[in-house]
Amino acid sequence: MKNRVSYFTEGHLRKLMTLLFVSVLVLTVNPDFVRGNTMNPTWTYVTDRAVREIGMPEDGSFVIVGTSTSEDGMLYKFNSNGNMEWNYHLPSRLDSMSISPDGNYIVAGTKGGLHILDEEGNLIRKVIPPSIAGSPENTFHAVTISPLGNYVATECNGVIILYDTNGSLLWAYSDIVGYVSSEGIGFSKDEKYLAVGFYDLGVYLFNIHGELLWKFTKLPQNIRVVTFVSDNYIAVGTSTSDYSSGSVYLFDINGNIIWKYTTDGGVSSISTSQDGNYIVASTGKSGVGMIYLFTKEGKLIWAYNTGNPVNRVLVSNNGSYIISVGGSGVYRFNRQGDVLSSYRTGSALFKIAASRDLNVAVFGGLYKLYFVNFSNESAPAVLKIETSPSGSEVYLNGKYLGTAPLNISLQPGTYTLKITKNGYSDYVSSITLASGETKIISATLNRNTGYLSVNSSPSGAKVYLDGRYIGTTPLESYMLPPGEYTLKIVADNHETYSRNVSIEEGKKVTIRANLTPLQPAILQSKTSAIQITTATHSTTNITSPIKETSTPVTPTATTPSYTMYVFGLLALFVVGALTIAKSKGKPVVPMTSSTSTKSPLNSTSIAKEETNSQRAPRPDSYTLQKIPHFPQELLNKYEPLELLGEGGFARVYKVKRRNDGKIVALKIPRMDEKTSKNFIKEVSAWLHLNHPNIVRLHDTDILPVPYLEMEFVEGVEVGGKLVRDLGVYPKPMDEKTARELIKGIARGLAHAHSKGIYHRDLKPQNVLLKADLTPKITDWGLSKLETSSSSISVIGYTPLYAAPEHLMPSKYGHTDHRTDIWQLGVTFYELLTGKLPFEGYTHEEIFGKIIDEEYRFTPPSRIDPKLAKYDEIFEKLLAKRKEKRYGSIAEFLADLRRLDEIEAKKENLEREILELKKTLVKSVEDLKKSRNVEETVKHKQLVVETLGKLAIAYAELNKKAELLNTLSDLKFYTIHNLSDLMNAIESVEMMVRENLPVGDEFIERLKVLVHRIRRENEAGGTGNRRV
Repeated sequence: MKNRVSYFTEGHLRKLMTLLFVSVLVLTVNPDFVRGNTMNPTWTYVTDRAVREIGMPEDGSFVIVGTSTSEDGMLYKFNSNGNMEWNYHLPSRLDSMSISPDGNYIVAGTKGGLHILDEEGNLIRKVIPPSIAGSPENTFHAVTISPLGNYVATECNGVIILYDTNGSLLWAYSDIVGYVSSEGIGFSKDEKYLAVGFYDLGVYLFNIHGELLWKFTKLPQNIRVVTFVSDNYIAVGTSTSDYSSGSVYLFDINGNIIWKYTTDGGVSSISTSQDGNYIVASTGKSGVGMIYLFTKEGKLIWAYNTGNPVNRVLVSNNGSYIISVGGSGVYRFNRQGDVLSSYRTGSALFKIAASRDLNVAVFGGLYKLYFVNFSNESAPAVLKIETSPSGSEVYLNGKYLGTAPLNISLQPGTYTLKITKNGYSDYVSSITLASGETKIISATLNRNTGYLSVNSSPSGAKVYLDGRYIGTTPLESYMLPPGEYTLKIVADNHETYSRNVSIEEGKKVTIRANLTPLQPAILQSKTSAIQITTATHSTTNITSPIKETSTPVTPTATTPSYTMYVFGLLALFVVGALTIAKSKGKPVVPMTSSTSTKSPLNSTSIAKEETNSQRAPRPDSYTLQKIPHFPQELLNKYEPLELLGEGGFARVYKVKRRNDGKIVALKIPRMDEKTSKNFIKEVSAWLHLNHPNIVRLHDTDILPVPYLEMEFVEGVEVGGKLVRDLGVYPKPMDEKTARELIKGIARGLAHAHSKGIYHRDLKPQNVLLKADLTPKITDWGLSKLETSSSSISVIGYTPLYAAPEHLMPSKYGHTDHRTDIWQLGVTFYELLTGKLPFEGYTHEEIFGKIIDEEYRFTPPSRIDPKLAKYDEIFEKLLAKRKEKRYGSIAEFLADLRRLDEIEAKKENLEREILELKKTLVKSVEDLKKSRNVEETVKHKQLVVETLGKLAIAYAELNKKAELLNTLSDLKFYTIHNLSDLMNAIESVEMMVRENLPVGDEFIERLKVLVHRIRRENEAGGTGNRRV
């Protein structure tokens, strides 16, 4: 036997793909296009066996369906109304099937037989494998009827065989031994040539007489599809074993490559138009699923991402229509790439057959058929929606469709279109769509605003909204989204004016404030008179109870006299003297604040305190000693309870609000005058964030001192100690805890990103922890305000968590939402491994590693093999170039969900292993008790099958010791594959020695090897090249 190679049978390949697709095909859907069912199946049919093949003649007059179990199969014929006309029982498992273009012949390839039937279901002939193909029990694969219905080509045990449609053997070619996929054989349209793609060997061209004309063996990937574009050109589709990458090639009849196109994912199917002008290809990559339409010259006309692997694709005779089936259901396109209609079944579709013009088609899932007659349907309309701004939400008849831009395929009719976006007025329109019409809606949304005008006396006062500086008075028609705002007007030597303002859409609010000059202490207080005008239909005047006046005040019982001033001053002097005497000899506690040099305690501040209707008691010396450095300017508002922490940038206190007794956290930043000016601007966005995984910012101001009033987060007890933030939480932590924490942090980031707010300094220290371990992100917008302080923070970010764009924007661009994704990745890496991906003894060393594109962090699997599953995720999280990172937090969370599903699958594998072990023990005992050859063969086959399943399960669970033992047991059940088995054992031994995980590529090769050993035993164990 020559060139022994690894190969699958098509049956096992399908089983493998079924397991893979059922678990991943329906996970994601491209959000930019069709949603819902716009096809109407004429009829459906539920089968009692798995659907293996579907066929239909070119005129679409009937359907042939092949179903199978592991033991036998069935063929069914349905007419176009869904009535079953006949069925035919196959005594062994169905592997492949083909129907002639005119419908006169149906050929089914099974284990041990090639069944040739006529249109009425009568058996013309059953052919067994010829002796050159080995055992008569071998299976016919890749059965293909020629375009004119004169020949049947197939592969059996690596031998290419050509029959006529009466079952007469014309020739067999046995110099090549390799596996051919179900779409790996193609005839030229004039039936002069036969092209074959051997899975891992190459492309071979024969003439119709069986002479090998040429072979091309230099393709780097496995060959999935071979088909003729015309009599002189051959299209070939290739793929890696996991469909992660692939290519489409066009060969001429002499074996020269005319053009090549690299696809996003491995090629799963190719179809060509009857005139040879168009080539359509699909890919089966998980989470992608592309469809490409090319001209025969290799020009890409369009590409479409269905969001899930595509299993089959067909193009009509003139290239006008394309149909695909896969994990996202059925799509029907026109030549321009518009989605004309779609159908979702809730599960993946694997098979498709259609008339040559694609007017009728039948789709197959695992156990269900769907027949569609497109000629009975009105031609769908296409609605294309573009909006300014983009990203607006689109609703049709009240149903949410996604965010613009959108292409939507719809049945003709009248619809109510609504487009919304936060901060903008809704766009609402009634749209009528005619059959086959393509309508483009370009909607410009108007800002959803009201207006605010502010005047003050004196003018030139600074105006703040929700702590954000917006200008000086007079301020005219300042545009704002509708909502409630806190307005503050600040002028030197005047009392700060503050009140709430309500802004309504399309209305103007005018505020006129007479600011009260600051007076010496003990003088009577005055309040401002204000007027609020709504510039629509009416004016509302709101005036304070006591209006400012310059009229002299005559002393009365309610007005202080000069004598009272004197007594007041004497009383203050006496109280001060007593206080000094009482505190004599005691240490003096410094009372400092970030603005103490700018605003010392003087008569002005005393006056402000004395006129406050809610006077706060002065703290005694014990309170001041217990809570040092708390700003006395805030004592009238907060009762300090505890100093929570202190860093180079700020102190954080646990305080109680005096007005309602609520416990909150108060951060007092240290900043100079220049930084103070930017304080409100930088943190104002935080006020708009309200999410369970974000620390709530209740209030902020720069007066009387800069402060932030935040939600108090209590911390979690770990090992008898209170841990308040993720920075001091013990690491590494178990996977489940790390995943749950990072999911919470990610959800908080996603909420902020949805509002266009980015953190840019995410690190474990900025993640606070609740008692139930809920993470809450804090310090939004503070990175630009922080000053250098030891190694904690430098120039607006933390070195150990800095992204490349932080350090070298000239090369990596500016920071954006993907900067948060990088820092999320660094944090996640640290939680899982207890280490940082980029470490060093100096900042310079760390910076150098971060900005060096060639420097790679240590994959988590090298630190702990159990973390191998995260290697690919961190490649996306920590890509040096932003463009190669996850495009959004949602993408990252989707990968974590897939990991969760994999974990669930592993739990199922563990349960399966327990059952397989029981089966193995019983099978070995039965084998020992066998009384004749038939029983021996039967029990031996069961032992081999069980050992093979165990080996694959152990490999997928990365249980190398158990895998090694199982492979060693398999040595006693193979002769032909012993060499490959020994190589596999050596590979596992090396993995054990080097502490390496079992990789996906090894698992795929192991599946092939196990399958070959099982087939070897099915045929008696020796003397067969392929069994």
